[in-house]
Amino acid sequence: MTRPADVLAQARRVVLLVMAGQSNGEGRGLPVGPALDPPDPRILMWEWGTGRLATATVPLSSQRRQVGLSPATVAARCLVRDEPPGTVVVILNAAVGASGLVADPPTGTWAVRTTSPHPHLFDALARVVPRVRVAVADAAPAAAVDVGMLWHQGEADGGVATKAYATAFDELVAALRRELHLPGLPVVLGGLVPEAVDRHPELSTVRDALAATPARLSHAAYVDGVRGGGGSAGPDDVFHYSRAGVQALGAAMCQELRLLVDR
Repeated sequence: MTRPADVLAQARRVVLLVMAGQSNGEGRGLPVGPALDPPDPRILMWEWGTGRLATATVPLSSQRRQVGLSPATVAARCLVRDEPPGTVVVILNAAVGASGLVADPPTGTWAVRTTSPHPHLFDALARVVPRVRVAVADAAPAAAVDVGMLWHQGEADGGVATKAYATAFDELVAALRRELHLPGLPVVLGGLVPEAVDRHPELSTVRDALAATPARLSHAAYVDGVRGGGGSAGPDDVFHYSRAGVQALGAAMCQELRLLVDR
């Protein structure tokens, strides 16, 4: 296997792909396995345990739980397949299963301004992205570096008013762009599993907030949920995308991200 340092030393362009949100972002798409997910030396990840860049695995390294395929991996595969030779993608999988945005579950909250006793996930993200950017710059000094963010979250915020969710998300993006000195940071949001919204109507307010984001924020895009794409843990699992659902969602998110980055 080619070493990450050697791959980055030859890179002409690096795309740092930040995955934030909750379980579907972290990676729940099943099945996975060596035959389905062979490593690609052009796709790297931030390894949370060692604090280093490593060849990406499926599941990705995450702060809490490693289970299945993430749309970030699908998007990365799309980018290295379709972009010119010399493109490398580095995935920072910061998503945490069952985390909230307005909601404040024990697993953590993405709220920018919070006094919660639970993990402050935005603060952790704002600290780690600069570390990853430095690691990339050190290893690939001649490469152009683009940063993009993928977001998949909302199941933990069922029942939260549309305006409250939208306000909290807009604050998150504004704060991250400010912290990273990237005013045009591209952000692509993925939709919830439609059957989850059908069965749990309280999720409709979150879905509406997610879908309206491009009308509120510049450099933002939304990809609707994949109908029939759930069932990762079985036919009754309407919350988590299966492998096929993740592949469809991740490919669509990749196309939107490419449009935003190339503007």
